[in-house]
Amino acid sequence: MEPTIHIKELIIIRESENYEINDIVTYRDKENNFVTHRIIEKNGNLVITRGDNNTINDEAINIKNIEGKVIYHSIVLGELFLYWLKPILCVICFVSLLNCVRYSLISRKVKVSDEESS
Repeated sequence: MEPTIHIKELIIIRESENYEINDIVTYRDKENNFVTHRIIEKNGNLVITRGDNNTINDEAINIKNIEGKVIYHSIVLGELFLYWLKPILCVICFVSLLNCVRYSLISRKVKVSDEESS
């Protein structure tokens, strides 16, 4: 979708009852992948989309396959998520896992100590 939406941008979509020509929408293709392209033709329940940097139209899709209309996109938030939040979330998950293992070992040690003293 360049130059409108760049690679690695975060997009936010919203379902809509009406999709019109020039709306940028996200839909599922035949392989169940998400595709974000602009509607260029509409004929009843069928729409034809095309990426802004493409010269060939996509195959017609049923309007029911559209997940939503792009209402916001941001390269800053996309970069933030890809390069900052993911590693931080991985560290948080790893530390949480270590704490669970530590707690489990401490609980087991206390249980064994209680059994030996009885």
